[in-house]
This record gives sequence, C-alpha cells and structure tokens, in this order.
Amino acid sequence: GGSDGVLAAYAGYMSSGINQSLTIGTSTAVRKLSPKWTVDPNAQNFCYGLSSDLYVFGLPSNNGGCVLEWLHQTMFQDATDFYGLIDDVLNRTEAGANDLQFLPYINGERAPFWTTEVSGSFSNVSITHTREDFLRATIEGLLFNARFLQEKLEFGRELPLSVSGGFFNNQALIDLAATVFHRSIVVTPTNEPLFGLYHLYQQARKDSDSVEEHSLKRQPFRLENDWDEKQQLNTNLVTTTFDPEEAEIYDQLYDHFKKTIAS
Repeated sequence: GGSDGVLAAYAGYMSSGINQSLTIGTSTAVRKLSPKWTVDPNAQNFCYGLSSDLYVFGLPSNNGGCVLEWLHQTMFQDATDFYGLIDDVLNRTEAGANDLQFLPYINGERAPFWTTEVSGSFSNVSITHTREDFLRATIEGLLFNARFLQEKLEFGRELPLSVSGGFFNNQALIDLAATVFHRSIVVTPTNEPLFGLYHLYQQARKDSDSVEEHSLKRQPFRLENDWDEKQQLNTNLVTTTFDPEEAEIYDQLYDHFKKTIAS
C-alpha cells in the first residue's frame, strides 16, 4: 500500500541510493526502506508494504512547518518574507538560542507520545530574549524532535540523510539540519510521490512482458545503499556537510532536549 510520504521515500531512494529519509512539510516524518516487514512495539512505528519484499517503515510527527507558520502569525506578522528572515536570524544568533528551549508539540503529538494531551512550551524564558531567539529555538526544537524520531528507529550515520519537504527549500535550514543531525544531508531532486509511483511500476514490470505476468516472473527486489554510484550518475545530488565543532555543541543541546521530554 502506497501513500504520498511512502512513495516520496521510495522516489528519494531511487534517485539517491539512500534508504533513510526525513520529510518536513506541514508535519514531519522519518522513514526507512527495508526488505522485510519491520514493526517495533516500543517505537510504535508504521510500516507500509510496497511489495512482498519492499517495505517503508517510519514515525510521524504532527509538528513541522505548521509550527513555523504559527510563529510567523504570532510573532512575525510584520515579516513580508518570513523564510528570507530565517537566513538572517540564523546567521546573527548562536546555537542554543541564548539558552531558550522549545518543545514543539503545539498540535499534540503522534510519535513518540501518541496523545493530544502533550503540549508545546518554551523554557528558560527571560527578559533578555528577543523574538529572534524564539525563532531559532523553534527551529532547533523541530530538528531535535526529528532527530529523536530517527534515533527511535536506529538510523545509522554511515550514509547521508535524504531530505524533502518545503522546510528544506531554505539552504540555511538545510545547513542547520546537517549540524543538528551530525551527518551530511542530500536534497533529492526527484522525491515527489509521482516519481515513486513511476519507479514502483517500472520495478513491477522489470522482468515481465506485462503487469499481469509480474506475479509469476518477478525477481526479488534488492535494496542496496548505492549512494556512491548514484552520486556519480546524478549530478543534481548536492551534499551539505556540517561543522564538526558546532555539531558537538548541538549534541550537548540535543541531550538536554531528550532529558527534558523524558522528565
């Protein structure tokens, strides 16, 4: 069974050779392709079957770009180019947003809490904080939450992370995400669900003269992390790396985030 997000994850894999992905649009989701059905009772993840030997499992969050839009409407109503403003704010502020911390659960939350009762919050607020600090803290909180979901699914760092969604139309947000996740990031150019559907159809008829013969003649699907090969073939794949020193700072901030949501 396909869906927009599942097919987008498959399209990203076929474009980049990376089987781990993050989408931040209105909401957020982390996904991973696997040759086997994968369900973890502790993580409470979803798992969609695209074929008998190809699955996409992951975790969803209610809170993504809608949180930034909320901040836009409440604190930055005068900003005519809100996303352009983000670049300037991230350049002028420092990691940690002057010790301001944000939990992004303003819409309740699916993973990892699965309740409407949890809520968002800012902590350590003082008279010295500016609205720019609130913007940076909001962005950091969203990315910390996405990293937490990745860890629940035990995402490795051997390969870059494939990302998609309107959030990543902004290079400053891509740069910050790479630093927060402590791993390289690739924005795959053909990650729309339609491309996933196309690739799935091509795979289904690969060893068949027609789709009807597919079930009798199909060969097992081979899920391979062929990032190096895809990078050479697809010159549109651009990798964003991270500053190791700043990534270490964010590792500490992320540990504090995890302790806060666990308390």
